Amino acid sequence: MFGHFLKSAVAYKYELGDGETITEHKLKQFVPLLKHVDIKPAQKESFGFSSVVGYHDPEHFFHKVGTWYLLSLTVEDKKIKKNKLDRRVAEKKRELAKAKSIELSALSKQESQQVRDKVLGEMLSEQEADENYLNIIIDTDNRWLFFSDSSTRTIKKFTGLMQKHYSSFRVSEFCTQGIDLHLTSWLYNPDESLPEEIDLEDSASLQSEQSAKATLKKQNLQSDEVAMLINHGKKCLELSISYLQRVSFRLTSNCQLKGIKLSDDLIADVAEIEDPQSRVEELEPFWEVMCSELTSIYQWLDELQNKPV
Repeated sequence: MFGHFLKSAVAYKYELGDGETITEHKLKQFVPLLKHVDIKPAQKESFGFSSVVGYHDPEHFFHKVGTWYLLSLTVEDKKIKKNKLDRRVAEKKRELAKAKSIELSALSKQESQQVRDKVLGEMLSEQEADENYLNIIIDTDNRWLFFSDSSTRTIKKFTGLMQKHYSSFRVSEFCTQGIDLHLTSWLYNPDESLPEEIDLEDSASLQSEQSAKATLKKQNLQSDEVAMLINHGKKCLELSISYLQRVSFRLTSNCQLKGIKLSDDLIADVAEIEDPQSRVEELEPFWEVMCSELTSIYQWLDELQNKPV
């Protein structure tokens, strides 16, 4: 479920067939039908749409803010270690062979598979599921998606659910070229190369193909030490910046935003609703700012990808 702001974000592009659009009417038709159902004892995973405000309103499966839609996906899964499964299956197969007074190798493929299926079901019933959330913002103006998690596995689950209603729905990478050279240039020569929209903060990660990653935290990024690392062939893969003095984050070479933090001035400007009557009403002004800022940042990044270093 959504809080006030996303703590991290990664963008993707989406495509639809001719004449198809994502609308409130269509989301109302199919999103509740694909809601998350709690994982069953012998089930390996369970996923589906869930409320954007959690227990405050369990049936509020999406929310529209301007031209953006907010959705949330819940994923429950159980991780069974293969070695542990194989050991228990081998033990049960030996017990079965002994009970039938036959050699272990005489068990049929069907019998062996039945043993494995039964053991897996038992182990799944014993295992507690991990529960994770994927928050999604759909920017219908730009046909972009903002995800709170970069896990491709979880993003594929969301894509699959959307394709149940929009068969033409396709997702592709937002960052197709990588911006590591831009990050490295900003870090190496900020006086000449740093875009006017941003300021450097105090952390960075650098790495070359031949050496380990160098992680700098709470350091002066314009020091001789940083220049020396770059001179020895390291590229910047992650850099902490402030965008328009409104939003701070660590920008990665694949255009992911980490550790997003809105400035105190920006938060102070949020037009909060006095005496909100619901959780949605309380959060909506913050969501509008969040969506607007993410779109602004990724419009800038979209242009940046095509600029020469």
